[in-house]
Amino acid sequence: MKKPIKVLDAWAILAWIGDELPAAEEVNLLLRKAEQGSVKILISIINLGEAYYRLAKTDRDVAERMRHEFSSGPFKIISLTDEQVWQAAGLKADYAISSADAFAASLAMEMGAELVTGDPDFKELEREGSLKIEWLKRK
Repeated sequence: MKKPIKVLDAWAILAWIGDELPAAEEVNLLLRKAEQGSVKILISIINLGEAYYRLAKTDRDVAERMRHEFSSGPFKIISLTDEQVWQAAGLKADYAISSADAFAASLAMEMGAELVTGDPDFKELEREGSLKIEWLKRK
């Protein structure tokens, strides 16, 4: 049986790092499943960079700890190919999402994965059936 694939966006990463409940608990559960080998977690380097710069604006040490944690955790950081950049650019052109969100959506679509997020900007893509989403609960 093929392992389910999940893609974390920056919203999910920041909720987890910031211990924003209940979303952080849901991400923790997902990470435990990845450690047990029952799910595969991917993160675009663009989304990890977005989480880093948002954290670094207020606390560079927290941002660095996050960066190091993600360099050894139960997930795979995905660097970009030219084709992935063009796919994300097309999504950005067609939808009211940020550039970084376009990379998360594009990676999830390419991998046939669910995007794990609490960011409502993805709702239009989900409504159209272009993107599968696992919605994290917001405060």
